[in-house]
Amino acid sequence: MIPQTSAVYQFEQLKQKKETMEHGIHLFARKMNQGLKFLQERHLIGTKPEDIATFFHNEDRLDKTVVGDYLGDGDDFNKRVMYAYVDQMDFSGRDFVTALRLFLDGFRLPGEAQKIDRLMEKFASRYCECNPNLGLFASADTAYVLAYSIIMLTTDLHSPQVRNKMTKEQYISMNRGINDQSDLPQEYLSDIYDEIAGREIKMKPGLNKLPKQNATATSERQRKLLQNVELAAMAQTARALMEAASHYEAEFTSASHCEHVRPMF
Repeated sequence: MIPQTSAVYQFEQLKQKKETMEHGIHLFARKMNQGLKFLQERHLIGTKPEDIATFFHNEDRLDKTVVGDYLGDGDDFNKRVMYAYVDQMDFSGRDFVTALRLFLDGFRLPGEAQKIDRLMEKFASRYCECNPNLGLFASADTAYVLAYSIIMLTTDLHSPQVRNKMTKEQYISMNRGINDQSDLPQEYLSDIYDEIAGREIKMKPGLNKLPKQNATATSERQRKLLQNVELAAMAQTARALMEAASHYEAEFTSASHCEHVRPMF
């Protein structure tokens, strides 16, 4: 039997560790690099890109907007963390929409086009790497452009700010020629449209799950309104990226391997 003093000590240690972790998570939401440094100095997370990537996967209380901004940042170390984060995900045997849902489940897409582009580039590469014998995409570029079209579709169909919803025919037409100047099967695109129309890809909220004080009904309404505006803006960003990707598709490397997919920025 553990002596009571030892049990009390262990309890206090666990309590202190929990409080330290929560403080670090709150700090990460305000100043992400300082938050990570705080936790690293207290040996709660490691310093390698793989350590931070694992932390992002496992700690559900992190502010998902900040996680997305960190992963999409152009700093070399941030990119190494992002690569590790995506490489820790296994998309083997998953259909494309399911894989995209899984990918976007751990963070909120950042608002900057360049950040979205880095994330989509890596996702497309990883999906192809996990499914080398899929036989559907002519190159990783196809997955890259299709990911944009799906993000645009989900924000277009499910954002209250978008009044004129995209039709199935428009969606299929929009994706013409993205498969190395050929078309993806119409039935395949039709199924994607139906799935997204029936169940949107939920964009993670930015607020973390730690208790908030002074949460009022008014602030909740403001949050929902802001989220609707953000979804509309995201739809416009995805549309611009999709159009750019499709327009410049002929200039992309005809990639047979995932690492050949290139960003637009």
